[in-house]
Amino acid sequence: MSNLFRGLATGIRRSITALGGTTSDDDVTQDLLPEKPDSIGGMREFFIDLQSKARAGDTQSMFFLAMDYRQGGGLRTDPVKAAKWMGKAAQQGDAVAQMIFAYMYWAGEGVPLNYTEAARWYHASALQGNSTAAHELAMLYYAGKGIQQDFTQAEYWNVKAALAGNVAAQNNLGVRLMRGEGMEKNAKAAMWWFEKAAKEGDAEALYNLGICYDKGHGVPKDEEQAAAWYRKAAEMGHISAQWNLGFSYAHGQGVDQDYEQAAVWFRKAAAQGHSDAQFNLGVLYHNGWGVPQNDVEAMAWIRKAAAQGNADAKKLLNQS
Repeated sequence: MSNLFRGLATGIRRSITALGGTTSDDDVTQDLLPEKPDSIGGMREFFIDLQSKARAGDTQSMFFLAMDYRQGGGLRTDPVKAAKWMGKAAQQGDAVAQMIFAYMYWAGEGVPLNYTEAARWYHASALQGNSTAAHELAMLYYAGKGIQQDFTQAEYWNVKAALAGNVAAQNNLGVRLMRGEGMEKNAKAAMWWFEKAAKEGDAEALYNLGICYDKGHGVPKDEEQAAAWYRKAAEMGHISAQWNLGFSYAHGQGVDQDYEQAAVWFRKAAAQGHSDAQFNLGVLYHNGWGVPQNDVEAMAWIRKAAAQGNADAKKLLNQS
């Protein structure tokens, strides 16, 4: 294991100390939200009891108290108090608390942003088998954030998370195998991992399968299969899949040419800020393809694309 983690226990103790202890200001009764008229039981009594158990050292109570401070429900959200209780649960070995606490350091949520502490806590959680933590730890190793960049360690934790069923890790492993990033390029192995994640409904993996069939990576080029995979991802809101499906309809690639359907999918991607989709939707309006001809609407979309730096849109505006 990396030398960076030889001081793990000391670092964890130090980070907890920095959070501070529980004071009278942490009295949960000060943070109670008004109870709804139809609420069942007494929320005040529930949270007083929860706080009492947490103060007595009950890990589960610490975790639940942290989550309520973090997400609200019965208590006013308070990121600092959420971090205090999440840190205490993490210190007592709760793997999920460790994973969330790591994220809080990664995002600067209730604690100062600190990638080194994020890496320490992701590592602690990953050692207990938390696949989300293992995947996030791999990403930090890949990027060299808060930890020395190490592709061997990144691959180890990414594969471990993927084998445990983490779909983000499975998709990421597929991408790196397809590109040969940090490991030997293997398009067939990449497809295998994409398919595993896609079976779990991961939109990014569904999109990547579309790319594989579109470009013939790891499988024979098949535009019908590509369009089918793009559709699955597009229906889940994947912006690039929506753009590619619109392109498929506009050019009749893998589907019958249908400008109305092209406009539908370009519009969905354009609404999410995809500049190529915005430009192409503008072109459809200018020509009256699949939508009523409308130069005002056309220029509105083309200007949106140009504002994002789209080269085709900027060139067209400069010519007009």
